[in-house]
Amino acid sequence: MDGDNKRLYFQNFSHRPDEEERDEILKILTSARCIIEKPFMGPDCDLYKCKIDGEDFSIIYTIDGDGTFLYADDETTLSKLDEIFNLE
Repeated sequence: MDGDNKRLYFQNFSHRPDEEERDEILKILTSARCIIEKPFMGPDCDLYKCKIDGEDFSIIYTIDGDGTFLYADDETTLSKLDEIFNLE
């Protein structure tokens, strides 16, 4: 994973299909008791609104081959999400 102060990106070293990567991310977040709403389907990406411990974040699944990343306005939320994936 890599990111900036509002996004966490996943590095797909094994070159898994984007859809498989997204499904694994959703599974991990669901196991961590995140609330994930149905996606808003756009022409080039799907946006999932989510919550962790009452804090908002989004999952962005790009359809153009750039994979999936997480977005949050709050760095504390990103830190929580980073911890979830670093435990895997």
